Amino acid sequence: MLTYYKSLLQLVLAPSSGWEDLGKDNLPPRWLLKVGLIPLIAITALTVFLLPLYHRDCSMATLLQHSIVIFIKYFLTYFIASFMLSIFLPMMAEEEVGVRRRDTFILYSLSLMAVIGLLQNCFPIEMALTYFLPLYVAIVMWRGMSYLCVPQQRAGQFMALTLLSIIAPPYLLGMLFGCVIPPAF
Repeated sequence: MLTYYKSLLQLVLAPSSGWEDLGKDNLPPRWLLKVGLIPLIAITALTVFLLPLYHRDCSMATLLQHSIVIFIKYFLTYFIASFMLSIFLPMMAEEEVGVRRRDTFILYSLSLMAVIGLLQNCFPIEMALTYFLPLYVAIVMWRGMSYLCVPQQRAGQFMALTLLSIIAPPYLLGMLFGCVIPPAF
């Protein structure tokens, strides 16, 4: 588990060398999902229960609903991204990219998105900086093009694919669930 978070921190601090080291590690995606992403999105979902410390008018039922929505939106995004990248990535990559590399790329990129959600839940006020952090996740994913054997000529297509499959779904699913569930505060 510590290996996962060490690699995640390395991706934040030095994306290029982080992707290179992930290429050498060759850890199984199922293990990364079980030990890394699932606990991280569970922690992100549980941080919703910090809101009553800052906002007095939150009901426990609403907090529980928002916690479940946060978990579901990141969990579903993993499958959406896996589906979309399995279809479109072979058209972009110069050579065959294995399922292991593709899923590892998705898991770490989505983990960065979950960390952003965790930060948004922990701060008592809405910070404008947290709304720009997905741009940094896009930069980290852009630096992972070589990890997925995508040539520089296809950078635009690759970034459009990753933005639509990894960054956009959590926000879109959050808005969709937001139509059904009342705001927390």
